[in-house]
Amino acid sequence: MAYSIKGAYYHLLSCANERRDILRDNDDRVLFLKTLGNMSDRFEVEVYAYVLMDNPYHLLHEKIFVTALFWVLRSLLTV
Repeated sequence: MAYSIKGAYYHLLSCANERRDILRDNDDRVLFLKTLGNMSDRFEVEVYAYVLMDNPYHLLHEKIFVTALFWVLRSLLTV
């Protein structure tokens, strides 16, 4: 399990297998952004930038407090 460092900046990138779309339509994008907001509040993550493409997506964020990076990724990837 990867742990993050308080105050560090992280670039997260997620791609789907076989170049499949992660975000297929605007409903998927809205759900992703709602989940991102919930994740940000729950895990005390400050999101500075994001790029949503069909496949992949990118996030630039800062950890305010130390928690497992695993939980942040899990909350986004299980939408």
